[in-house]
Amino acid sequence: MWQQAWETGEARLRADAAWDKMVPDKRHELRVEHGLLHQELPSYPARKGSPRGLSIRDYPNGGIWHSDCPGRIEAALRDAALELEPKTQTVAIPRRVIRTDADLNAWLEEIRATVEPLLGDGPVWPSA
Repeated sequence: MWQQAWETGEARLRADAAWDKMVPDKRHELRVEHGLLHQELPSYPARKGSPRGLSIRDYPNGGIWHSDCPGRIEAALRDAALELEPKTQTVAIPRRVIRTDADLNAWLEEIRATVEPLLGDGPVWPSA
């Protein structure tokens, strides 16, 4: 689970245009700030009765990091966007279950009505 969260986050960083444009030192600074430096989990021997050893939840802050990884990535990407385009505005996008085409269209219209008026003042960073 930890490795999958890490790889997913790294893929998001690599795919982001703002992240790609940042100089390596600034990317490193954002990684430090958001707790995104690669770490090897310590190797502990198997617990008695547990042939696989410890789980990610047994490591100090391991389970917390795993569950918080998407939020850390999101924050780093937002900060990268703000670094390159300081006028970037953060706007909350509503989240809901979409069941039908009508639901989808209504949701997209709601987002358009929220974001479109802001575009004249600079780029928009949608967040949940």
